[in-house]
Amino acid sequence: MAAGQIVFDLSADDGEESLPDEGGATMSLEAKSLSLELKAGGSGQFTAVFATLNVVDLDGDVTLPGAFSDGAGVLIGAWNHANGSLPVGKGVIREHGNTVRVEGAFFLDTPRGEAAYRTIRNLGTLTEWSYVFRVIDHSFGEWPVAAGQNHRVRFLKALDVVSVDPVARGAGVGTRTERIKSAAAVDLEREVLRFWRTLARQNGAAA
Repeated sequence: MAAGQIVFDLSADDGEESLPDEGGATMSLEAKSLSLELKAGGSGQFTAVFATLNVVDLDGDVTLPGAFSDGAGVLIGAWNHANGSLPVGKGVIREHGNTVRVEGAFFLDTPRGEAAYRTIRNLGTLTEWSYVFRVIDHSFGEWPVAAGQNHRVRFLKALDVVSVDPVARGAGVGTRTERIKSAAAVDLEREVLRFWRTLARQNGAAA
């Protein structure tokens, strides 16, 4: 197993987790870690760059264009892949060029979701993220790393992404942090919404 790569296996005796696919073969859950790019949106909304294509990552993998299912839904998981914890948000995967993003939102109406949002915002560039996935299709081959030198890599051709989770350390390539909506802005939106709800109730009672 490459450095920085996590493989979960619930069925195997050696601790590796394999899940059967439709054809009866086993499929392992893996995780890749990297920094995330957060961008402002509505309350709790963000846009995050979580993968770069056509580069060798620290696991020795090259993820190829088309590996991600554009438009697929994905969970935003708890810190450090906390097994058994509820998700803190949800999103949609978008692949464009060599950049893969998740357009999502934290569950600000849940304690864990709001805590994750505020913590990640306060950590800023210290936050790194990992995406948990199953390999649907892959192959092995050579990739140029220097003049006249090739490195044997695994080419990831098709992935099923289960979740994108915040972690303490990662192995990302070409990722960066933009911005996430400020807590003050979110609080202001809540106050405005509360005001209009109160006004609507008062108008309804007066009628």
